[in-house]
Amino acid sequence: MTRAKKKRLPTAAKEEKPRESKSILAIRIRGESGLDPRTSKTLHDMRLVKRYNAVVLLDDPTTWGMLRRAKDYITWGRPDVGTWLRLLEEKAEIPGRERLTPELLTAELKVSSIKELAARLTEGKITPKMLTEAGFSPRFRLHPPRKGFKHSS
Repeated sequence: MTRAKKKRLPTAAKEEKPRESKSILAIRIRGESGLDPRTSKTLHDMRLVKRYNAVVLLDDPTTWGMLRRAKDYITWGRPDVGTWLRLLEEKAEIPGRERLTPELLTAELKVSSIKELAARLTEGKITPKMLTEAGFSPRFRLHPPRKGFKHSS
């Protein structure tokens, strides 16, 4: 005797929840050991070539596919304005490993301060492509976590 398959009912369209950030910050936390070639290419495409590098990514379906592919090697999230501000003040660089200055921000991105840049990154008004075209690196070189990562028991 065969069972009758249940028909799937169409699901109602889910309401979009407003997101606090249109940009994503991804951080590579694992190295090259045992890395699948497709995952390696994905990490390279996201500009995450070394451990403890962070990059600004645009929140779109393509990016989410890449994040899912590399999920075992990276972590990601949507930072708030305070996190962006601290990251930009301490770790942002331009080619030649020089720090960001307000003069460069005004000339290239037409923002008056690092606070305004942090707010626009949070809202998604400044994209990684805009940062690259303006001569800024959308990549941040970070230090390993102090006292290591928290382990679940």
